[in-house]
Amino acid sequence: MGQKIISCTNVRTDLSIPRNLKSLKFEFSHIGSTIGGMYIGYYHKIENISIRGNSFTEWLGPLCNVSTIKYMDLSENLCSNVSSYFFDNFSGLKILLLESNYLVYPLSRDAEGFIFKGLVNLIHLSLYNNRIDVLPRMIFRGLTSLKTLNLSTNGLSDITFTMNFFNLSTLDLSNNYIRYFSRGAMKELDDQHGLSINLINNALVCNCESLPFLKWYRGLHNKDSRIQFTKQQLYMCKTLDDTKVKLSSVLEKLYRLEKDCRKTDSYVVILLACGIVGILFVIVGFLFKRHKWKIQYFLYLAKRELMKRKYEPLRRTEEYKYDVFISYADEDRPFVLEQVMTKLEEKFRVCIHDKDFIPGSDIADNIIGAIRNSKKTVLIISKHFIKSDWCMYEFNMALSGP
Repeated sequence: MGQKIISCTNVRTDLSIPRNLKSLKFEFSHIGSTIGGMYIGYYHKIENISIRGNSFTEWLGPLCNVSTIKYMDLSENLCSNVSSYFFDNFSGLKILLLESNYLVYPLSRDAEGFIFKGLVNLIHLSLYNNRIDVLPRMIFRGLTSLKTLNLSTNGLSDITFTMNFFNLSTLDLSNNYIRYFSRGAMKELDDQHGLSINLINNALVCNCESLPFLKWYRGLHNKDSRIQFTKQQLYMCKTLDDTKVKLSSVLEKLYRLEKDCRKTDSYVVILLACGIVGILFVIVGFLFKRHKWKIQYFLYLAKRELMKRKYEPLRRTEEYKYDVFISYADEDRPFVLEQVMTKLEEKFRVCIHDKDFIPGSDIADNIIGAIRNSKKTVLIISKHFIKSDWCMYEFNMALSGP
């Protein structure tokens, strides 16, 4: 946890206690600051230590020669820092009370489970009221003998730690912010045997989001379950319309919630489908606007393929009928006929709409036919050309065509 580990060989501070003393209580004196490294006597029989209600805000240690201690109460010390080796030498500890401190920070950062790794014989651990909102998956990996875990009055919203290292008999999760158990949490609990869980005064919800949890919870009561929930008659949950009801009443009519959720799922699917269709329309509209001339060009090619026009071959041949197609506005006809045509016709085969378009045929077909059967297209650009829709059509078809 980013701390320099100090071994007992480096500890120079001794705490001398009477040899036959078995219990030490130093409670509610409101003194103290940091618990540093020290030896607890050399020859002693002490088993119980309580320093509840003081101001030991940092537990650094290590505490040495403490293997005889079975009970330790460090509650109500406003502690917000615990070293990764503070509890290393408490191999004989059975009960550890760490209530009403501020252990949210050191515990949330202990991803490898170093803090509790030496407590191999611990049976009862209480972390009541430590403002804990999440616990790392491996936080309890050293507690192989743990039976009772008190996590009540914290800010937990789910079981995020693994319970593979021990087989709990009691798990107190009362007075937290649990809305429902995630699938991962339910899987962890399914692997337990004879576990009793307290979920009273949580923020349970009975809606479509929590439906897998509700079905799992109901299933525990329909079979010889290895998990029991205590004080179930007091469990309350918030329904779809934000009213609080007894959890048991929802479970009795769970089929109604399942039916409502199926309807909701159907609405979601419909809305999602409509959203996707709407997005596709927007994309298609954008693409059509950007490439409308190319699209029209290929649509006309497809149309002509289907109609099998005889006056023009469908596909381009190696020999063109014309050398050049001249595109111009009607207002520019005198200029084209008198000046352009007289010069070009001497050397080239020229196509213009006045003499070469097929009467009675679709004008768009005539334009495309002229462009496809001409090696080049010449545009007579003028203000009349720009204002003419058909001239602009010829311009864009010339750009879009092969």
